[in-house]
Amino acid sequence: MKKAWKIFLFVILAFFVNWFVAGLSASAVQARRSLAEIVIVILLMLATLLIKLQDFLLPIAFVAIVLLVVSRRPKEKPLKMRAKIFAGMIIVCLLSLWFFLVPKIFKPYAPKVRKLFYSQSADIMNFVYSKTGLWTESSWLGIKSEQYPTDNWITQELITEIKPDFIVETGTNYGGTALFYANVLEKVNTGGKVITVDIENNISGASQFKSFQERVEFIQGDSASAAVVDEIAKRVGNGRVLVTLDSLHTKGHVSKELSLYSPLVSLGSYIIVQDTHISRRSDSLSFSREGGPLEAMEEFLRNHKNFKVDKSREKYLITQHHPCGFLKRIQ
Repeated sequence: MKKAWKIFLFVILAFFVNWFVAGLSASAVQARRSLAEIVIVILLMLATLLIKLQDFLLPIAFVAIVLLVVSRRPKEKPLKMRAKIFAGMIIVCLLSLWFFLVPKIFKPYAPKVRKLFYSQSADIMNFVYSKTGLWTESSWLGIKSEQYPTDNWITQELITEIKPDFIVETGTNYGGTALFYANVLEKVNTGGKVITVDIENNISGASQFKSFQERVEFIQGDSASAAVVDEIAKRVGNGRVLVTLDSLHTKGHVSKELSLYSPLVSLGSYIIVQDTHISRRSDSLSFSREGGPLEAMEEFLRNHKNFKVDKSREKYLITQHHPCGFLKRIQ
């Protein structure tokens, strides 16, 4: 937060330099108007700090600078316009030096800047990808796998790193994702199995594949049922377990799943809470009251310190599990 205040004070100084230079040839009315614009911008920036939304500070500052530099009133003289452009260029150069060309200064801010632009871009990309419905057209070997390709890619990285004896999946759907897990697993753990649960049996297509027949165990039932989880616990025993939750995306259901399946997760392995992005979508009205996977995950983490969010697994920008869907067991 202290760093954000430093940015705030620096940008205020830059704005007043711009105002002073640009106002040398301006009338008293124009000068007051320019000062009023700067005060409004400063108040807006100050508000972002006071309500702890400092991630929005830089975008507001840069947009304000651009507007201040390029704005030209009808009665302004060319000299004044040139002065404003010159002052604006100085400000931009100073900000560039501040954030990008001086490593000792830039380094502390790098994570926040990266987080800001990543978070905003990820939300936009997820919204567009979701609205187009492209995720419903994804398949693996011709079997529907309603996943973002980047999420399946990250999961195969986890499978390769952990080499689990069992991958437990809730929400089988057509079995394309379970088939994908099985194909990856057979390359890194010859004895590995996928246990997948769903209330409906729609796996006729996926079950035609030999790897599915040999490595995938399908359980038909409610994934939040204690009886189903007890059966899975018997099968996995003391093996290395990776869990992925992709069934009903309400807070209540996901909370039950997290409570029931988290004890199965091995130390150093993961429980993937899928579709946390639903809670950030304005069109997800069905989840607006109760909440969705994100709210369930946040509540779970407050009471389970043996898991932590692994943000490094969101590195490919487009992910259904942004934010914070990859939970790693640390103790």
